[in-house]
Amino acid sequence: MSFYSHTKLIKHLYNKKRNDKAFTIMGLDFGRKYVGSAISCASLKKTYATKVYNINPQYNYVVYDFAIHSQFYKKFAADVKAKKVKALVVGYPLREGTQITPMATYVQSFCNFILSNKVFEGPVTLINDYQTSEQKALKVLLQNQKSPDKFFLESIEDSLKTKGELFGDYLQTELVNKKTIYDTHAAQEILEKFLDMYNQQVTQYEDRREKADKPTRSALVETSEQ
Repeated sequence: MSFYSHTKLIKHLYNKKRNDKAFTIMGLDFGRKYVGSAISCASLKKTYATKVYNINPQYNYVVYDFAIHSQFYKKFAADVKAKKVKALVVGYPLREGTQITPMATYVQSFCNFILSNKVFEGPVTLINDYQTSEQKALKVLLQNQKSPDKFFLESIEDSLKTKGELFGDYLQTELVNKKTIYDTHAAQEILEKFLDMYNQQVTQYEDRREKADKPTRSALVETSEQ
């Protein structure tokens, strides 16, 4: 498969759902060291934050070697198969909605590698998520009445103890250690953005089908009365 526009993917999923009710779609938030993921339910109505994958960090986007992430690809492919994932919605950070950032280039190259090497063989769509991870984490902090000041730490390697104290009892130790609070919730928000568009469009499709069917139903009534 390849990259799909939002409109093309919506039509593709809508037609596919008419014959296959069980499949899901996955949201991904690519980082330099972690990839957050979220999954939809089969009805494509709800989303769930799932897990964070570890990848080997590299910080030179020009010569980034995507082949080194073999363990990630293996785990990712297994999850895609187990969860019947048929499409990916990937965060694509465009500054001010249009400006391609170095991270956006990195994300697109990562997706190109996944598609060209058939790690995933379904369609992929990109959706702007500039600062989604930071915004989502900040919301969590504020909802739990924690100071946002400590969130904006210079490196993801800052102490887990600090992060643990920051979130208090809100997260289990395992979740803090895996840093799922930022990446999985960012992936979930990315997926929700797309599914909002999908479900709005599906409602319009169904309305059109219903209107198109009405004359046929009326004709059947008239025929039966005769």
